[in-house]
Amino acid sequence: MPLGGFGATQASQGGTVPQRLAVGEREASLQRFLEDGWLAEFPQVPGSFTLGVRTLLELPGWILEAEELPETTRQVLERCRA
Repeated sequence: MPLGGFGATQASQGGTVPQRLAVGEREASLQRFLEDGWLAEFPQVPGSFTLGVRTLLELPGWILEAEELPETTRQVLERCRA
């Protein structure tokens, strides 16, 4: 997925230029990610989100590759994968 949006257009030099989503499209996408379990609302900080259960279950290898992943989170994910 290109940064900044879900689609991309071809630039005249042959590269890709990310398309921005309209506000309504962003809100609809966010709501869909919440409904599908990819994201979850972060209850301690209103208006904030965290990775959902589906993300943790389906993409643990990808998450474990993140350099900034807190060690406690890394340990929990590794235990879940075992």
